[in-house]
Amino acid sequence: MSSIPLAAIRWHDLPASDIRIAETGISLVVAPYNEASCSYELRVLRITNAQTISFNMTGTVSAKDLSSMEISTFTYSTAPSGRITGTIGLLPGQAGFWELSFSDAQWELADA
Repeated sequence: MSSIPLAAIRWHDLPASDIRIAETGISLVVAPYNEASCSYELRVLRITNAQTISFNMTGTVSAKDLSSMEISTFTYSTAPSGRITGTIGLLPGQAGFWELSFSDAQWELADA
């Protein structure tokens, strides 16, 4: 579980600077804007030990597109155990749309 709640971030038009897919799960580095300090803060969302993970990726992606990724949507539900099920929509520049879906996963949102 995490010390930063998922609801603390507006998961729309959110810059994403890094995405990693590994055997244990997914990590996303995002940069939410902090109104109080007038600056972007780096956070890492880790989705691990999911019961299932699926990827739906469309479009042809260039290095330029990867350097301007953003999260367009993140819908999720939380179980009483604290585990989550959800879908993250990513826009890799102007090159299509990606969806990362997972079920019954552990999660952590922390400073990057």
